[in-house]
Amino acid sequence: MRFFLFLSVTNIIAFLILGVNFKGMFGHIIRNKYLFWGLIFLFSQSHWMARIVAMYHKVELPWLINYILALLFGIYVFTLLTVIAVDFFIFIVKLIPPLKGFYKAIMGNLYLVGKVVLILTAIQTAVGFFLAWHPFVSEYRLTDPRIANGEKLRIVQISDLHITNYTSRSRLVKVVDKINSLEPDIVVLTGDIIDSKITPYVDKDLVNVFNKLEARYGVYAVLGNHEHYGGDTLQAIFYFSKSGMHVLFDQAVDIDDLGITVVGRQDYRFRRDFSLQPRETLDSILSNNTKGYPVLLFAHRTKDVLESIRHNVFLELSGHTHNGQVFPVNLFLRFGYPKAWGRWTFDLKGYNLIVSCGLGTWGFPFRTSSYSEIVLAEIN
Repeated sequence: MRFFLFLSVTNIIAFLILGVNFKGMFGHIIRNKYLFWGLIFLFSQSHWMARIVAMYHKVELPWLINYILALLFGIYVFTLLTVIAVDFFIFIVKLIPPLKGFYKAIMGNLYLVGKVVLILTAIQTAVGFFLAWHPFVSEYRLTDPRIANGEKLRIVQISDLHITNYTSRSRLVKVVDKINSLEPDIVVLTGDIIDSKITPYVDKDLVNVFNKLEARYGVYAVLGNHEHYGGDTLQAIFYFSKSGMHVLFDQAVDIDDLGITVVGRQDYRFRRDFSLQPRETLDSILSNNTKGYPVLLFAHRTKDVLESIRHNVFLELSGHTHNGQVFPVNLFLRFGYPKAWGRWTFDLKGYNLIVSCGLGTWGFPFRTSSYSEIVLAEIN
């Protein structure tokens, strides 16, 4: 409830910021105030209104409408961020006495400023679409003499696909082909595979797409927070399993050939919002781990680094953050997560954390604070 209240307040503030700025920049073009504010409202709120209507009536909007609304939402976000940046720049100029003339020139030609805003927004939109659509492979090299009986171990991770009814099936086919070309020993999907409902996953026949993943020691998956939002948790587990994934729900599996134990954690939010059952502790999950193998841990989001270090975890793979998805949101993530993107190492205990920024996007098909990512971790 507090989150939705916060979202509502910030949304109103953002609407007013954009409206007031655009009134000064383009008000002379659209002189009818009702038409002007109506267009600003539709531009800024159409995505949210459509989501609310869909949730209230429990219907899925056609993919094309969803895609157009997602594009508009992304362009709105980039426009808003650009407007705030330009406002801040003008405010700084105003505070510097030698730039008084420059400040007057800016305020005397707000229409030109508006054009600059639109150009910068267009650049962000183009770059953001490219970075969101084209996946890159992030490679990490680790050394741990306890692992793989002296052989190399190649682990491929993808995270946060957020599959919706406008997700491209052909793109996921190419992703699977790319993963297989990396010749992984283990593949893991670390949650938020679907955005909320399992229907798009089934309708696009993604069961057969992900069944083509090839890994010597198996394909694993854990659930994220979004698998629970649409109420399709059990169906998600069923279809992911049907896709050849070993869905780990606070469970441990020994891989004797490698001398490791694989652990998959349920997302901590599941406990808080969707179940009366507490999240298992690593103590409980590993209580039968009498072999004492080092642990490879999969979790949608990292919240218990110290617990992982205490339990002989040599590598933890997670996602969730998207690294903020757009700049400058990523700058604030460090206050809530030990690592928002990339690798963090605690050498004393041989612990490594790799956080993926994700393969997909949430809300809109753009990203500017990172790129669409496939993680390859090679352990020697």
